[in-house]
Amino acid sequence: MPMMTTMQSGFHPMRPEAFKANDVTADDTFLDGTTTFIADLTARDVFMLGPETNGVEIMFDASTGVDGDTFSVTIWEGVRFNSGKCVALQVCDCTGAIGAAFSPRSDRFTGRTGDGTRYICGDLTITAQYHTKTVGIANNADSSEGPARLVFDTLGAECLYAEFSAVGGANEVENIMPWIRTF
Repeated sequence: MPMMTTMQSGFHPMRPEAFKANDVTADDTFLDGTTTFIADLTARDVFMLGPETNGVEIMFDASTGVDGDTFSVTIWEGVRFNSGKCVALQVCDCTGAIGAAFSPRSDRFTGRTGDGTRYICGDLTITAQYHTKTVGIANNADSSEGPARLVFDTLGAECLYAEFSAVGGANEVENIMPWIRTF
């Protein structure tokens, strides 16, 4: 009898094109909820999910000068519609603050390594939730225990997109990258 297992992976950049270009450094152009949400979400810098994906964990790291600098993010999932387009469904809105723990990331595109200039998100707050199932937060409010992470069931989504606001201004992170682990 074959054994059933859960597919697992390490953390990968959730915005691959932004990762190549030195992360997200400014607010994204928002999906407006009236017309652009029905456009093909895959035209954005999305993370494509495999059919074996049941759930995800999403963490964030950023360059910032001050412990406690903040950001805001909206998570969207793309679900295939009968038109063939991947329509956007909002999962949740969150705010976060960068902690004092260094990020262990390395960058295969630019050769950057964990050089002490990047910090992990140590505090996340879900400000609004739209998902069919509960979106949870793991390890919140203490980055010394590891990064705070969003955790949710993907419910058959084909792709995920992190839409940032509050990036690059006063008391905000300078640049940010979402990291995703599928299971």
